[in-house]
Amino acid sequence: MCNWNTYTFDCGCMSMDLRSRCQRKLADDELDPCFWMQRVSDKWRFHQQRMCDACNYRLMHGEWSEIGARAHEIARLMARARQLG
Repeated sequence: MCNWNTYTFDCGCMSMDLRSRCQRKLADDELDPCFWMQRVSDKWRFHQQRMCDACNYRLMHGEWSEIGARAHEIARLMARARQLG
């Protein structure tokens, strides 16, 4: 099974990065995407304690609409609640 690192941000966004490939993926590099089992372990979840680059850019350049800003705030609060809970 392929293993993944998961990165969460204060803004509520998440990104994933391939940690290690399964044996089938190693044997057949043309196998993309891998349709076999995928795994994300709790010990491979890393909180970055900052906003993601895309949200930080939007915030710095004033590209948030009123609805977008409110949605972002709700997502940020929900992400913070998951960390504390």
